[in-house]
Amino acid sequence: MSRPRRIAALTTLAVALAGIGAASAGAATTVGPAIGMRFATVSSTGSLVAAQSLGVTSAQRAAQGKFKVVFDASIERCAVSAASLAGNTSSSTYGYDTRIMTAISGSALYVTLMGRYDGPADYPFSVVLACKQRTVLAQPTMGDAVTPGAGGIKPGSGSATVSALDGVIRFATVSSSGSLVAAQSYGAASALRAAQGKFKVVFDSSLAGCAVSAASLAGSTSASTYGFSTRIMTVISGSSLYVTLMGQNDGPADYPFSVVLACNP
Repeated sequence: MSRPRRIAALTTLAVALAGIGAASAGAATTVGPAIGMRFATVSSTGSLVAAQSLGVTSAQRAAQGKFKVVFDASIERCAVSAASLAGNTSSSTYGYDTRIMTAISGSALYVTLMGRYDGPADYPFSVVLACKQRTVLAQPTMGDAVTPGAGGIKPGSGSATVSALDGVIRFATVSSSGSLVAAQSYGAASALRAAQGKFKVVFDSSLAGCAVSAASLAGSTSASTYGFSTRIMTVISGSSLYVTLMGQNDGPADYPFSVVLACNP
């Protein structure tokens, strides 16, 4: 083989090896943490509302006011936001809220509900989980095809991926007078105060596939730095979310609030 041909052959080999090296280096890199979303809506009897849930395998009522929700993977790297009587589509438009507490163990979320008079009580509820999850790039194997100058490695049987759960987030922040705070809202079209402690938030599409988390005096930029919380309850009807706020003495009260909806796409 002549010297020019040897140089050309070595150049082609170098390009191929560079492609393999670059792909291999990339394969050793972990991208993350990525963020995944899981959510569940559960009835007062412990039945999972599948249309308003994502990444959940089962739910059950263990005892009065005590529920267990099992997800499809460990949730020990998740933050949990929970609300009782949240996203319910069967109760009256307005009503009062209960207290709710959650505990994580592996892939299970244990939920306790306390009623109006601080005893265990059965009510529908929603939970929204934001989770860290690691995503690994493709791992090349001996069977992977090499295409010099066209991306290097074509992933084959060695590809390793971690799937993310794709949901849609909508949220709204509303003042105590019922005004929508646009800078702190997404997917919300309007808001109004219907009566003392009663508000209506209209979103850009149906909320039938959504789990709802809500908090009063949440995200306010005008309230005092610290303060007490009120009780809050939400009900879904079409694209509308009806919100009820109860004050320190269990009477209807006007306070700013935020709602976050995790929805099936």
